[in-house]
Amino acid sequence: MGIAAGIVSACMGNRVDGQTQINSVLIPAGVFVLRFAGTCAVFYLFFLCRMIGAGDIKLMGLIVGFSGLWDGIFILGLGFVTAAVSAACRMTRQGTVWLRLERIARFAVESGINGKITEYPGYFEKESLMRLGPYLFAGYCLFLLIR
Repeated sequence: MGIAAGIVSACMGNRVDGQTQINSVLIPAGVFVLRFAGTCAVFYLFFLCRMIGAGDIKLMGLIVGFSGLWDGIFILGLGFVTAAVSAACRMTRQGTVWLRLERIARFAVESGINGKITEYPGYFEKESLMRLGPYLFAGYCLFLLIR
C-alpha cells in the first residue's frame, strides 16, 4: 500500500491488527525527517563557510533520507570521490593546483587565528564553482553498480 493510501485509510479510522495504520506511516516518515535533518545539520557548517550550496545540502539530505543512513553515507562518499577526481583533473588542466592549495591553507590559518569561521576565499569566482548534484548522481549510479 502506498503512503498516500495509508494516510487516507488511517484518517478514515481503518484498523489493522488493533492498531491504526497511521503508525505504519508516521514512523517511517519520522525516520526520514530525522535522517534528512541530521544530514543537513552536519553539512550546515560548510554552508556557513560558503564552501557548499544549500541546494547541494538538501540533495544530500534527500539521498540519506530515502536510502537509509549507511547506504546514504556510502552514496555521498562515492559522489565526493567522483567530484574530487573531477576537480583535480580540472585544476591540473587549468594550472591552479598550487593557487588552490595556498588558498585553503590561508583559509584554515586565518580561521584558526581569528577563532571564528570565515568565508572561503574565491566563493564568488563563478568559473571555479562545482555543482555537486551530477557527482552525487554519479555516486548513486556507482552504488547501484556495486550493490
